[in-house]
Amino acid sequence: MYKSGVNPALLHSRNFFSWAVSAVLELITPEGMYRELPARTKDLDIIQLIDLDPKNRAALEAQPLDFEKPGLAQHYCVECAKYYETDVALNSHWRSKVHKRRCKQLKEPAYTIEEAERAAGLGREGKRSATVLSPPVMAEDAMV
Repeated sequence: MYKSGVNPALLHSRNFFSWAVSAVLELITPEGMYRELPARTKDLDIIQLIDLDPKNRAALEAQPLDFEKPGLAQHYCVECAKYYETDVALNSHWRSKVHKRRCKQLKEPAYTIEEAERAAGLGREGKRSATVLSPPVMAEDAMV
């Protein structure tokens, strides 16, 4: 073993430097310890069922001034549930791929409790009905 614990031939190589930096960073901040998570937006089913209702949509688009929110809460995209600083930023967002993708996702029906129950095997589809069917009538029996 070497005095410093590292092979002296490796001390000046590029691989050792990147290894040493990553080792030090792991000691200072273990992976995930201080990592910030992105802000969580509203789920698609909540946007479909509540926000896209015409009465609620009008209330969201015409909000009173709020000094805590970006753009004083005057520039809001209902589909993306996001505030923008200016009207120009909101208009450019409406033309963006992100907004168009979100609109396409909102056109699909919302995931419901009944659909979840059917996926778990608790729904009515796939089960036999409780009524007993009469046997089919043969052509010879029908003539007699």
